[in-house]
Amino acid sequence: FTYGQAFYEDLLKDDDIIQDVKTTFIDKSGNSYVPYNYNGEFNGEVTVRTALASSLNVPAVKVLDMIGVEDMIACVKRAGVKTLSEPNRDDLRVTLGGGEGTLFDLTNAYNSLARDGKFIDTYSVEFIKNPEDEVVYKKSISEPSKVWFDKSHYVSQLVTSILSDQS
Repeated sequence: FTYGQAFYEDLLKDDDIIQDVKTTFIDKSGNSYVPYNYNGEFNGEVTVRTALASSLNVPAVKVLDMIGVEDMIACVKRAGVKTLSEPNRDDLRVTLGGGEGTLFDLTNAYNSLARDGKFIDTYSVEFIKNPEDEVVYKKSISEPSKVWFDKSHYVSQLVTSILSDQS
């Protein structure tokens, strides 16, 4: 969703070059933060597409630093994430999983990608009937909302394309 927000804000294109090099960031508390990739190596110049498809950590943090934590949190909230609620506590680590999130939140968010950038609240109980076969509870289903507003189709298709690319 970090990259999706950057695509939405027209800050990046998938063929732009981004540096995957050792980088020191300063968090909200003034502490140094140096993310590493899962293999401990850096790849130098890579395209944004490669950075996202390969789950490179340094470029992801750079992109979050570019768009701002608040914008990314607002984006994932539009995708159904309810647990990231403290923007003053959440910092650049949040894009690498450093925030608190539930499986339910992640399900909502990834379903939004699959639904062409539209959020529809996930639920497990549609209705409940009593022994007399009367409906005593019925889930009200809201209209889908667009995660990236007028660019939801474009952004979700781009992110999905990058994540499903086999090359």
